[in-house]
Amino acid sequence: MQATVPVVAVLSGTISGGALALSQAAGLRLALATTRFHCPEAGLNLCPPRGGHGASAAPRGRAALEVLLSGRVLDPAQAMTLGLCDAVASEGTIETAALTEALRVAALGPEAPFSPREGRSRTGRGA
Repeated sequence: MQATVPVVAVLSGTISGGALALSQAAGLRLALATTRFHCPEAGLNLCPPRGGHGASAAPRGRAALEVLLSGRVLDPAQAMTLGLCDAVASEGTIETAALTEALRVAALGPEAPFSPREGRSRTGRGA
């Protein structure tokens, strides 16, 4: 299901497990430079759910999936490479950037989504 309003996730702290999977449903994901991304499931002998971060990494290939399954903690630059976040902003500008982008998309109407990300459908699920 697609949200009727723009959904922007502002990510800070450590984004892991269910929070990481949930963030993938947002139309735009902005992270602070200090944000860390972590998939702890591998260390627990669990497999990330399809439709969560595993689906986000699939279009990026085997290397991306291996990084997610390694349990490594990623910085925002690495997360952007894997498609886990769309942009990095500073502490003083992230809220303004999120609001500006959400208002831009809202003004254009429901047929004008955020810039599409490779491997993602308009519903926010992996291709």
